[in-house]
Amino acid sequence: MSKPAEAIAAVTQPDVKAALKSSWGLLAPNKKKYGVELMCKLFSLHKDTARYFERMGKLDANNAGSNRELIGHAIYLMYAIESFVDQLDDPSIVEDIGRNFAYRHLKRGIGSKSFSVILDTLDQFLGDSLGVNYTAEVKDAWEKLVKVILALLDDEKK
Repeated sequence: MSKPAEAIAAVTQPDVKAALKSSWGLLAPNKKKYGVELMCKLFSLHKDTARYFERMGKLDANNAGSNRELIGHAIYLMYAIESFVDQLDDPSIVEDIGRNFAYRHLKRGIGSKSFSVILDTLDQFLGDSLGVNYTAEVKDAWEKLVKVILALLDDEKK
């Protein structure tokens, strides 16, 4: 079994799907707020990632929330996450969405190594945003979702 297939099999297990769906249900109603917070957390923890968003002007954790282009990107990101979560019952669609996501990132020079900074960013963001609802199971589920993307980034790069 390929790495992407293994990662997709892991993220589509019933307990993992349940953890993703329940935690996403707490974030989804306010995509703009949480999307901007996630992007600000990324820039706060990994200042060098702002270079991938140069077309949006000079960004950092302090001004990202007021940049209209970045707000649009943050909302787009949240809908991309929602696409993954909504399709967890169909592994082939998860793969298709993931390959599209990977392709768009690779086109901008963001491979798995660069993208992997999202792991600690997402961990802190989810901990802050979900509070007591951020359990070990929820953390594990989100890591498994990111691992799908990392595996597909590596696979698409070949």
